[in-house]
Formats: sequence, structure tokens, C-alpha cells
Amino acid sequence: MFKLLATGAILVAVGLGLTIVGGVISGEGMGMMHGYDNYEMADPYIAEATGIGTIDLTVENRRVIVEPATDDQITITYAESTYDTIDISSAGGVISVTNDVSHWLWFTWPSMMSTSQERTVTVYIPSALAVDLELETENGSLYVSELPEVTTLDLTSTNGNIDVSNLSGLDALDAVTTNGEISLTNVAVTGTIDLLTANGTIDMDEVSATTILASTSNGQVLGTGITADDVTGHSVNGDVELEIHGELSDYYVKLGTVNGSMYIDDVKVTQNAYNTNLPNKLDLSTTNGSVRLNFVA
Repeated sequence: MFKLLATGAILVAVGLGLTIVGGVISGEGMGMMHGYDNYEMADPYIAEATGIGTIDLTVENRRVIVEPATDDQITITYAESTYDTIDISSAGGVISVTNDVSHWLWFTWPSMMSTSQERTVTVYIPSALAVDLELETENGSLYVSELPEVTTLDLTSTNGNIDVSNLSGLDALDAVTTNGEISLTNVAVTGTIDLLTANGTIDMDEVSATTILASTSNGQVLGTGITADDVTGHSVNGDVELEIHGELSDYYVKLGTVNGSMYIDDVKVTQNAYNTNLPNKLDLSTTNGSVRLNFVA
């Protein structure tokens, strides 16, 4: 086995050497490697906001920030390199943003040879614009803040965090990530909030919705100042700790843990179901961890 690994390493090294030599002979020199590193700011994309109902962004190896514009236009700023270019188009009320990344050998150089600032796509939206946001990034985080008229948020990340703050006009919010945390601060949704992560914590502060679904496999589910008719909080390896506006008598409460303890208003309990005839439900459970449910006025 060692001989096979050693042989493979030698072959990779030889291939790398030949690639670099070939670049030198062709006149590209080491630029074929450094090309991943030559990010430069592109001219910003600017569009009138009138008639735009959706912004659909799907990128990889990019951090994405969405925040209020200082005027009544939609502006998108970004940097590009020879091997990582951005494409933006607009049709039928939808602005679409993608990037085209060339992968050198078996991994992506931009994530190793450039700063997060260089790899940031920033979208500025007028605060008064009612718009749906569909944002997806791979190997990057998503940040959305201070946009009171955004109607729906559909957020997906792989190997990145999702952070949403100060949004009050949402009909629905869906956030999914792998190997990252989900954080919501001062967010109001008239419908459902659906949060899902693997290998990360879900943290909510002053969040309201009709229904909240929050699930993680390896991490905590935390919440303070939560207002909702129905809340489901689930973890496999982590605590579930929620502070809910209301009283125990307002909810059908179901608690569960395999390896841990259960608490209501800081008092340890063994009963796992309360008020089973009520329509509004708090369902909190974990496998390896404790469950803590606190009520506040």
C-alpha cells in the first residue's frame, strides 16, 4: 500500500512539473497558476429596480452579501480573475447571477490563493423593493440584512454559514447548509421558517413566525425571544435550548432526549408531554444532549 501511495505521489509531482514546464514553453509561464490569484474589481452591474421580482444567484467559492442600496437601483459588485468570472443577466423580471470557475488539477485555487474580500459578491437592493431572493453558494457564506420588503428567502450553502438579520416583511424563509451555522437575528416571517444544517449550530434571537422548523445533526439549536404558534427543534448531538414568548398553558409541549436531561423554566422534569389537547405545539428533542424550554412574557 505504501508503495502504491508513493508511486501516486510521484506521478502527481511529475504531472505538476510537466504542466508548469508546458506553461513556460507556451509563454504563459507561472501565470497559469497565478491566474487564480489575479482578482480585480469588475465594473459594477447596475439595473433599475422597477419590474424586478426575483434575484437568483448561484455561485461557488464566493461569499455573498445582500444589503440595502443607498439609491433606488440594484447594484452588484464583484471581483473576477482569469479563472473565475461572473455572468449576470436579466430577463422576465429575474436577475440571474452565476460564476464560471475553472478547476486546476483536482482542487480549486481561488479558495487557497485569494482573500475572502476578493471572492465576495455584494448585492445592493433598494430597501423599498419587494423581491424574492434565491441565493446559493458552495464554499462560501451568505449574509442578508436590513431589507424590510424582501418577500421570500431561499438560502443554500455548502461549507459556509448563513446569517440573516433585521428582516421584517418575509412571507417565508428557507435556509439549508452543510458544515456551517445558521444565525437569525431580529427576523419576522408571516409564514414558515425552515432551517436545516449538518455539522453546525442554529441560533435564533428575536425571531417570529407562524411555524419554525429547526434541525441539526451535530450542533445546538438555540433561541431567545421566539414567537411562534408551532416550533420544532431537533438535534442529534447537541442541546436544544429555546426561550418562547408565552406560557406552558398555551402549548402542547413535547420534550425528548435519549442521553440527557429535560428542563422547563429551569426546573428538571421527567414528564415529556403536556397539554396534549392544544393545537399549538412545541416539539423539542435531541439524542445526545439536554432539552431546556423557558417561557417569557
